[in-house]
Amino acid sequence: MATVSMTKSHAGVGHGAPAAIPFQALLRERAGLAAAYMARAIAETHRHGVAGFYSRPIRPPGGWSGADVEGTSAAVPALLRYAVFSGDVFYSERAVEQASWLMGTQLPNGAFPAGELRGQSGRDPGVWETGCAIYALLAAAGQAEEARYLASATNAGRWLVRAVNGSMRMWTRFTEHGAKTPAYYTYVCGALARLWQQTQHEGLREAALTVGHHLVDDRDDAGGFRTWGNNPQDMAPSYTIAAMIRGLATMGMVFGAAGARFAGLSRELSARFAVDLEERGRLAGAYDETWEADDGFTCPAGNALMALILVVILFFTFRTQAVLATPPESANAVNIRVIGHQWWWEFE
Repeated sequence: MATVSMTKSHAGVGHGAPAAIPFQALLRERAGLAAAYMARAIAETHRHGVAGFYSRPIRPPGGWSGADVEGTSAAVPALLRYAVFSGDVFYSERAVEQASWLMGTQLPNGAFPAGELRGQSGRDPGVWETGCAIYALLAAAGQAEEARYLASATNAGRWLVRAVNGSMRMWTRFTEHGAKTPAYYTYVCGALARLWQQTQHEGLREAALTVGHHLVDDRDDAGGFRTWGNNPQDMAPSYTIAAMIRGLATMGMVFGAAGARFAGLSRELSARFAVDLEERGRLAGAYDETWEADDGFTCPAGNALMALILVVILFFTFRTQAVLATPPESANAVNIRVIGHQWWWEFE
């Protein structure tokens, strides 16, 4: 089993050789700390959503911000997975509770509000927030087996479909970025794909594919995307690139042949990150469209998301290879032997 060295000087351990902790034990410890932090962020809002951040300089004296849809939506499936990992039902109960709180923030038109929800603020609809909420509601629907979560997600998806600018083939309103939808909104397209998988409403599929193809058209010759950051003139934090890849991978897995382009891009971009990690030993905090890296900071959220993406893509790659390597059982199957020569292929 792999081990990781960690010094516990803050706990009173001396300055001698650091203790070696098995990776799985370290993972369990750190996951528990993260889950406890999310539970604290829920408690600080009196269980009305997950506080978006903690910072005493920004939010004196307590330090906790108000809740927002994006952060709460991310916490719901994370807490559900941690409940399975730890066997602690407290976290699954909190996750479903927060999904119910999310439903209470949904606007009459089906959208979810953008920004921090303090008082009357944050009541404008947001495309990004609505996509995030769909992921959370689908996760809660799978856990609680209650139709209301799927119904709420469906209303959100229908709003996203209506919000697409048909002539521009993207969302030109209700984003923080004006008329130019960032490439990482493929994450929102992925939410529509997951919802279509559950409901088979054709409008969801069409919107996801239309916007998705448009978003990945604006690509630099070096392989990056000009709009994959928060602003076109800025480098893209690794977490927005990871969100983009997750959306691409989701569409590729859900849409099959129709999503082949997205599946290929998700593998290509993930491989680029894997090579960067292998060669440099770390991921940069941000990248531009030419893959120029900003090593001035590290983005923990981007690192965590990329780790999950690499595992998922590796799993589906192996599964696909296993399927292709298994001979068909049908008596009517045609067996073709392909032999590769230096300049040509031979078929028997």
